[in-house]
Amino acid sequence: MIAEANLKTADADLLFNALPTGVALLDSSGTIVEANASFRDAVCSGSTGSMSFRQLFGSEPDAYLEGGPPVAIGARHFSIMVRPIGELGSVCHLHDVTDWVLDQADAVNSSNQDALTGLANRAAFIPELRTAFEGRNTVALVMVDLDHFKNVNDTLGHPVGDALLCKVAERLSSALRKTDRLARLGGDEFAIMQTDVPQPQGAETLAKRLVDLVGRPYVLQSHMIDIGASVGVALSDVSEDTDELMKQADIALYRAKKAGRGRYCFFEQSMDAEMQERRAMELDLRRALPFRQFELHYQPQLDLKTQTVTGMEALIRWEHPERGAIAPGAFIPLAEETGLIIPIGEWVIRQ
Repeated sequence: MIAEANLKTADADLLFNALPTGVALLDSSGTIVEANASFRDAVCSGSTGSMSFRQLFGSEPDAYLEGGPPVAIGARHFSIMVRPIGELGSVCHLHDVTDWVLDQADAVNSSNQDALTGLANRAAFIPELRTAFEGRNTVALVMVDLDHFKNVNDTLGHPVGDALLCKVAERLSSALRKTDRLARLGGDEFAIMQTDVPQPQGAETLAKRLVDLVGRPYVLQSHMIDIGASVGVALSDVSEDTDELMKQADIALYRAKKAGRGRYCFFEQSMDAEMQERRAMELDLRRALPFRQFELHYQPQLDLKTQTVTGMEALIRWEHPERGAIAPGAFIPLAEETGLIIPIGEWVIRQ
């Protein structure tokens, strides 16, 4: 019977140490009184004496009664679960979850990274901008939009367009300091957050450099490509929050494009009023056609030799119910920019 009992004890020890999962027995004070080989190899391979749970994991066993976040030990990551076993103390289960943790980290990195250029994407950039906005004196937000990029996609194809975006990302990165943060927000639009530099001098120097670098010719797949960059700059000291800062940078970028592209522009408060006026005009313009606010005035064309009328030129006029008569020069460019010129032109032809 004694030999059989010794054999059972030996078998139990063998099974205990053969478990791939780390298991340790703790007394009521949290001291490790017994641990299998997997546990010792994972967390206390260099220790020969007794160790407490707190020494190994930095907290009491009760903190892991319901599990908890993975714990890093060296290059490995482990999940910990502690279960009381009455007067004997408790048992600790240790699971190696390194692969899962690394996969999760890769997934987070992928979700915060632009797949094409490898830069930060909007999801990663906005929280960083918000943190910098709340914690620093002045933050400069620099928005960069490529000029004539659509022509590249339309004429040379999207593979060349993608390669061009990667080259632009490289040039933008080369112009930045280590503390600057660059992101691709989408399409051909990039954003740079500049901190810890005197403003507006720092942002102006950067904007000039970006316009110059991006505007230099590119050679891709035997094609010589010329594009440019329009740059809008906004400073946090005139913004209430990051949403407003983004809006101001967008307005400045729009002004740079409207001024002829290939240039930079700082946000000014007057621009916001102009943009609001433009948006109001656009809304009114969209209502003008269904509300029958357009009129055609016919101007005769005269043959001076024969003094006879050879035709009539139809001139469109907009009679706004509140603004009164609006000259074509005030709304035709807006109609062309928004695409409303097409239904307006169809109406003119039908009339």
